[in-house]
Amino acid sequence: MSVIGGHYRALVGQAGDRLGRKAVLPFPISALAPGSSALPLTRPMSAQLLTRPATGFGLGGVLPNIVSMTSQASGFPGSKWFRSRHFHIWTRLRPATTKARTGVNTVTHRGIGAGSIGAFVLCGAATLTSDPACAQNAGATEGQGLEEIVVTATRRETDLEKTPISISVLGAAAIEKSHVVDLVDVTRLTPSLVYMPRGGSEGYLSLRGAIIFDDSPGTDPAVSMYIDDVVRVSVADVQPDVYDIDRVEVLKGPQGTLFGRNSIGGVVSMYTNQPTFRNSGTAEVTYGENNLVELKGVYNAPLIDDKLAGRIVVSGSSVEGNVKDIATGTMLNGGHQASVRGKLLFTPTDDFKFVSSFDYLHKAGTQAEWLLGNYQPALVPGLTYDPQQSAQGMPGRYEQTNWGVTGRGDWTTGIGTFTSITGYRHLDSSNTKTLFPVDALILNAHEHDNQVTQELRLASPVDQPLTWIVGLYYLHNYKDRPVDAFQNYLAGSVFAHKAAGFPPPILYQNIQETHTTSAAPFADVAYNLTDKLKVDVGGRFTWQEKSGSAYLNSTGGVIRGSDLHAVQKASWTAFTPAATLTYQATSSFMSYATVSRGFLSGGFNANSSTAQGLAIPFDSEYVWNYEVGAKFNGLDNRLRANVAAFIDRYSNLQVIQLDTTTQDVITTNAGAARVGGIETDLEGTPVRWLTLGLKYDYLDSRFTQFLINNGDGTYTNDAGHKVPFTPTHRVTASAEVHSDFSIGSIAVGGDYTYRTTQEFTAENDTPQAIRNLTAWRGLINLHALWSSNDDRWQVSLWGKNVTNLHYAVYAQGAGVYIATASEFLDPSKYLYEIQPGPFRSFGVTLRTKF
Repeated sequence: MSVIGGHYRALVGQAGDRLGRKAVLPFPISALAPGSSALPLTRPMSAQLLTRPATGFGLGGVLPNIVSMTSQASGFPGSKWFRSRHFHIWTRLRPATTKARTGVNTVTHRGIGAGSIGAFVLCGAATLTSDPACAQNAGATEGQGLEEIVVTATRRETDLEKTPISISVLGAAAIEKSHVVDLVDVTRLTPSLVYMPRGGSEGYLSLRGAIIFDDSPGTDPAVSMYIDDVVRVSVADVQPDVYDIDRVEVLKGPQGTLFGRNSIGGVVSMYTNQPTFRNSGTAEVTYGENNLVELKGVYNAPLIDDKLAGRIVVSGSSVEGNVKDIATGTMLNGGHQASVRGKLLFTPTDDFKFVSSFDYLHKAGTQAEWLLGNYQPALVPGLTYDPQQSAQGMPGRYEQTNWGVTGRGDWTTGIGTFTSITGYRHLDSSNTKTLFPVDALILNAHEHDNQVTQELRLASPVDQPLTWIVGLYYLHNYKDRPVDAFQNYLAGSVFAHKAAGFPPPILYQNIQETHTTSAAPFADVAYNLTDKLKVDVGGRFTWQEKSGSAYLNSTGGVIRGSDLHAVQKASWTAFTPAATLTYQATSSFMSYATVSRGFLSGGFNANSSTAQGLAIPFDSEYVWNYEVGAKFNGLDNRLRANVAAFIDRYSNLQVIQLDTTTQDVITTNAGAARVGGIETDLEGTPVRWLTLGLKYDYLDSRFTQFLINNGDGTYTNDAGHKVPFTPTHRVTASAEVHSDFSIGSIAVGGDYTYRTTQEFTAENDTPQAIRNLTAWRGLINLHALWSSNDDRWQVSLWGKNVTNLHYAVYAQGAGVYIATASEFLDPSKYLYEIQPGPFRSFGVTLRTKF
């Protein structure tokens, strides 16, 4: 929030892409006879078989257990679609929901379906396990192994276990079973990611300690969010409806080469499901605690055979409040939300694909504030410190509408695949914040955003020793953020002394608008030195400019004699290289070492109380990342283990801190910091009916250079302080049992997360009792899922935070508005406003697929 008087402001999915179309075999039907060797196939292939029985293949038992197949793109030079007059197969199959399918097509996919079928025949229906690679996939088909996970973290489709990046993936199956509806839920299942929602209309992401907790238009987030490869710049545009999502990829560490600007801490990338060429749909209804009602549906249809397909997604929800305002007797934290997403897939030729999409979201509701202190203020003796009670008098409210359009074209040529991604986003948001029953502070913040992005890139074919990606990126963003506050100070309060001679209430106005323009060329080149050793180097040169203006009225923050107005303009450039060495020791084990650089653009403060402070920018932040990692996937796909160790060295670190000369809380450059740690992710199936998981992150973060000007000619050295939002230990253990019965399949599971405390300020001055609330001493989530034998019906029971753990997402001092001078100056007393994590919730979901 803005600061007011101290207030902080292989290719999986290509088969899915063609489900319902005619898959054409590139060989005569006679080749399908058992034992036949008459396969005119000259290109190497491998197939990944999925687990559900087929209902649409008509090969008389030769292909009895295939739902979809994927092939490694390296086996198809040119990736042409093989056509034949000998035989056609009409598929009417649904891709397995436990599969993390790709959302991007980087090679022509028409060769994939035919090649996949050929790969299966090459293995042999009767002798499937005779080849080790096929045998491994057979184990997965029998439900005894882990599902393959395909990601696009390198802007190509790669197996997770062969991608040299520390990355966590949340797939569609986990999203459905655990009832993931927003980023708070994503964080529950991804312990390395820190997400801080502020009310119902803002959110902040942090990875490895990189975060800017400031929503001023002149600042940028340190962790970028992408949805379908389009970045979302505004902190008010990172709360999407997580429905009909294929997967969420959390990339850790700077991603400055391929993802670009302001990904200094990492990237959260979501991919929505693509249209397919078959009639299908899903409808579901959910009822939960506090009269939660959700209605959701998806419909997919071919509009022109083999040429045009569409997908429409609708979602609506409402929930009653769960916090009682004892001042009015009303319930707070209730709200409603509605969203719609539409996509069109157009494939006029074998070598071209275009996907256009539109999304719209509207939400509104009330929001409660949790106050916690160790004394009762003399001026407001009726405060409650119960986390499920409030004494606001006037409820906080939020409302937001955002929408966007995206167009993506992929054109495969002889030299590679050319991709164009164009995005436009629009946002209107408002947020009213109140704290006390005496209306000591009423804060109204509005935001109006418009954003245009364009990315062009050319990716070489992957079936060669030397591969490369080159591209250009452009962004223009306009933010207008007017903030006003009524500070109805109480006689005898600290603030009353500041406002002596001014009758209450004081109207505070802070209006800032910013234009941000960024452009960057980038390139990435990889070369196979040997069959096992590969080197990858890349870099991006970024130019970014911010311009705009800031206005503060004379009574904003500390009383001034005149209004303030400043014109802002500055530009920054940065080169962010990266180099990775990958060693594929065996087909199951890979290790890598990476050196990379990231940067976070400089910007302007909206909260300074001087014209100079408004006009002078703070500097860009930089980091050098040194990382080594190893990935293992073996034992017949029964064990997956990913481990990464890293050291990030920051310079010009951007932090929010108190300017002791003006008493403003602003973003500034702290100096330097070091963040090191270990990230582990283990998953296994010791027996076919049990899946176990363990994720553990360790972070050691310290400022190595941090001098604070005390305003009297002296400095305080805060070097050695812990970097905010970096809990030292985070561990999540999960288990699920699953089995098939005559009435269908059943899966029952849950997860347990433990997280140590974290700091909120660079000064590390938050009281220990408040810091203790940041720990997760047993955050437990449970789920149970029944699926009918034909997979058409599902019933899901879910529980989130089932022990009703009350924990703090964020906290900041609030006593200045109502404390007397003696109370405020007493170091033993504290009064804090706390942003809580979600309370316990239970529910049941009924889902049908058609």
